[in-house]
Amino acid sequence: MQFKQMRSEVARLLRIHGVDLGTGPPEVRQAAARKMFAPPDPRRPRQPPEPIELHEPPTFIRFSLGTRMMRSLFYPEQRRYLRILTDANSTYHNANAPGTSRINIIVGDQLVLRGSTPLQGGRMRAIVEGSNSAQPGPHGNVAC
Repeated sequence: MQFKQMRSEVARLLRIHGVDLGTGPPEVRQAAARKMFAPPDPRRPRQPPEPIELHEPPTFIRFSLGTRMMRSLFYPEQRRYLRILTDANSTYHNANAPGTSRINIIVGDQLVLRGSTPLQGGRMRAIVEGSNSAQPGPHGNVAC
């Protein structure tokens, strides 16, 4: 008795909030309820990036920033990942020992370089943070 009472109370509350449980046979109503409470469809897998043809010696280094990030604001202690594309081999950058790398990232005095990811397949990321002493308004550049 309690189960039926609870089920009818839940159905009443759902109808109050505009959920249509259907008026057909119990199988149809149960299917509608299952569909309503089912988890959302999983996201499609991400497409693999276009391969970059590697050259020796490398011929380009590019920052891959969306138009939204081209004029990014950094607040003190805020970190961002800057994507870097190049046709250099993975031997050109060592994330664990920047002193031995032939590709290094230089930031201005308003930003602090917190590290980078290894160079793999012509792609890497630099982790940049706004410094504590950053003043509002100045503009700066990041270079490789």
